[in-house]
Amino acid sequence: MHIHLGCDGGLSFDEIINFVKYFDQYVVLPSLLYDPDTERRSLYGKAGCFRRTVYGLEARSLSSFMMSNDNLLSMVWDNTMNAIHHFENQTPLIEPELIQDVINHSRFDVAKKLIQTL
Repeated sequence: MHIHLGCDGGLSFDEIINFVKYFDQYVVLPSLLYDPDTERRSLYGKAGCFRRTVYGLEARSLSSFMMSNDNLLSMVWDNTMNAIHHFENQTPLIEPELIQDVINHSRFDVAKKLIQTL
């Protein structure tokens, strides 16, 4: 599942990299609690996976499992809006390296603890 995000006036490459960290923290990290496919993350869809576009970016870390029901789609939408809000306000992030490790290695136990701090 790829999420396409645009911004009036565009974003610099550094701003995109920064936003992707918020997306990982607020969208991808919570998805771990619902998406059982750990094999996929070992091959594709790791934390920070995105493609730059002319209008902004395409976030590529979520699996299509998140489209399996309306509740998950709604959660992705709500969490994406939350990520945008925190990016705009530059809310301090949890250590991006920790978030990346938790996502890339499907560390569900750590994900649950981190999500409680958000």
